[in-house]
Amino acid sequence: MRTDTGAGLNPRALRSGIDTATICRMSPRQRKNLDPAKLNERFGAHFQGLMQDAGLTVKELRMRLAKQEQHFSEAGIRNWMRGTAFPSPFAMVALAEILELEDWRHVLPPSPQKRRKK
Repeated sequence: MRTDTGAGLNPRALRSGIDTATICRMSPRQRKNLDPAKLNERFGAHFQGLMQDAGLTVKELRMRLAKQEQHFSEAGIRNWMRGTAFPSPFAMVALAEILELEDWRHVLPPSPQKRRKK
């Protein structure tokens, strides 16, 4: 049973007969805003580890990126490693191929683990 007139609901919700209270319960919870500086720092540390695991130098990585039509300077790659810059999504796809990762999302650092209260 609907408890409202449907004002403000999308047409699909109106057709399905879902009331406003149900839609509010289904809404995603509020998320904390990401701190870009911390994300860049985490990315830099993670990317350095990936480079070391692959045994690549900055110069070798730049050459391999150039073969894939992704042209970056060595200084730009060092900025990624320091965490002062972030690669584009297209560059991440190329980096995943070069670093032999299963998916381009593995170039990104893992989410920080929440600490459990004891």
